[in-house]
Amino acid sequence: HDNSFGVSSVLLGIFSILLASPPIYGIILGITSLVFSAKQNQVYKNKWSKWGKGLAIVGIVLSIIVFIFGIWLIKHPDFINNLIGQYNVPY
Repeated sequence: HDNSFGVSSVLLGIFSILLASPPIYGIILGITSLVFSAKQNQVYKNKWSKWGKGLAIVGIVLSIIVFIFGIWLIKHPDFINNLIGQYNVPY
């Protein structure tokens, strides 16, 4: 059985988690991973498609959390100033 879509889905899912910091990368890779996971399910349903789907969901959710936290930081710049002042970090 061909597992190429499943393996690709897992790798893209891992990269979507690792590259969640610029959220657009994590979301794009996560969605692509979900597409490959669905394609693997059509060809041959196995553990690769399940793992790829799970990793993709984690990557997308993590990217959304990073995005929301970034927006929150923009609206609350005093948080970073208080954090820097708390540890006496020169800047």
